[in-house]
Amino acid sequence: MTKQMPSYGWSAVGGKKIIQRTIIIFSVLMLPLITLAEGVCKVNGKDIPCEDVYKAAKPFIGVGLGIFAVFAVIGLLLTIFWIWMIVHAATKNIENKALWIILLIIFGVLAAIVYYFAIKRPFDKNQPIITSPPASPGPTPEGTKIA
Repeated sequence: MTKQMPSYGWSAVGGKKIIQRTIIIFSVLMLPLITLAEGVCKVNGKDIPCEDVYKAAKPFIGVGLGIFAVFAVIGLLLTIFWIWMIVHAATKNIENKALWIILLIIFGVLAAIVYYFAIKRPFDKNQPIITSPPASPGPTPEGTKIA
């Protein structure tokens, strides 16, 4: 009698192929590190020290990080603005509330900009300025009078 091996969803041959492909992928990904370890880089067909490549690329790396930071801040501010418009639409008594909330969720920042100019600004302009009620003059000799 032969004993059957338990099946784990992939055969031994298939497992070997997966392992071989993984090793090849990691080897290809490690190739740039091996090149840097040698200390010689090829630029335009010429062999030069890799430190010189870094020195030449250093200003461009800084500019790239600066541009990334600017866009990250802009994206963060737009996300805050989008959430602010969703909260306004959900908490205020506006016409077509459900439609505006759905549009804000689906179309994101674009809908938030349209909502701001079409609904929020006119809404804020029409809101009466709430002042504190006038102070009660206090009890009168005849009692409190309600006008």
